[in-house]
Amino acid sequence: MDEEENTILPLAAECLSVAEWEELGEISLAKLEQKHLLRAFSALMAVATPEEQRATLTKAPLPARILWRLSGRRSHARREARLHGGVSLRRGRGRTRAARRIRR
Repeated sequence: MDEEENTILPLAAECLSVAEWEELGEISLAKLEQKHLLRAFSALMAVATPEEQRATLTKAPLPARILWRLSGRRSHARREARLHGGVSLRRGRGRTRAARRIRR
C-alpha cells in the first residue's frame, strides 16, 4: 500500500480528472467478485479517516452498511491481526494528500 500511495497516487493526481478517477473506481468495483466485496470494503474503511468513513457510508447501499457494521469491521480486524501478529496497521489518517487531491 505504501508503494501505491507514494508512486501511483501522485501520478494519478497529475494525469486523471476526478471523473476519470471515479470511472476507474467503478470499473474496478464491477470486476470484483461479489464474494470479495465485503473484504474490499472493510479494507478501505480501515484506512479511512472517521470523516471519510462517514462520507463513504452515506453513499453505500443499506445492505453494505449493515454487513460492514455487523461483521465487516470485526472480521477485518481479526484478519489484520492474524496477518500482522496482533499489530494493527490502521493508519488513522486515511489516504495521502495525493489521493485526497484526486477525490476533489
